[in-house]
Amino acid sequence: MRTWRFGLRNGQWTINDRVFDADTVAATIPEGAQEVWLFQNASTFNHPMHMHLEAFHILSRNGRLPIPVEGGRKDVVRVGVNEQLRLFARFRDFRGPYVLHCKNVVHEDHGMMLRWDVV
Repeated sequence: MRTWRFGLRNGQWTINDRVFDADTVAATIPEGAQEVWLFQNASTFNHPMHMHLEAFHILSRNGRLPIPVEGGRKDVVRVGVNEQLRLFARFRDFRGPYVLHCKNVVHEDHGMMLRWDVV
């Protein structure tokens, strides 16, 4: 399981305590792989997180099953303050670099993004 922790450090929005660097690959995923990702919000803001390339299924929110409206495939999920979400994704169609980022424009513009590659 991959863990992505959303936070704030020295005035910069971070994922796993890092600001975005397009040359840094945070995850390398084989084409066709299936993974569970854990989103943890360690900040005092909600983060609508958006995954490029693939949709995902919410497995749990704070250890509980998701509410009905959270069923089905998603590519954006709200990660509330102190929340923890488990997601399931398949990386089946395209190789290349992709990003995960917060849809709050100020957060995205200040580095709350990471690159992952399907190989």
